[in-house]
Amino acid sequence: MENNSSKIHRGSILHAVASRHERSIVKIANDAGYDQSTFYVHIKKDDLPLDILFKYGKSMNHDFSNEIPEMEEYLLVNGLRKSNDKSLSYD
Repeated sequence: MENNSSKIHRGSILHAVASRHERSIVKIANDAGYDQSTFYVHIKKDDLPLDILFKYGKSMNHDFSNEIPEMEEYLLVNGLRKSNDKSLSYD
């Protein structure tokens, strides 16, 4: 089991990245398949699922594996990145 004291708050990271992005929260959320109110629910979740983060990352053209190490494995396991490739496949 993970040690909660060192757990990364995924929602906070999403909020930080989206807040710095050139596009509005509304546009980011809509392009990820969510509405603005759902975005605000998501940023409160410390254990926000990686598939949701991937959708936001796709919307912002952002790779969350730099901030969230588990994202790297998620991308590899789901065929979204090759093991020797740092680029994402958003197809």
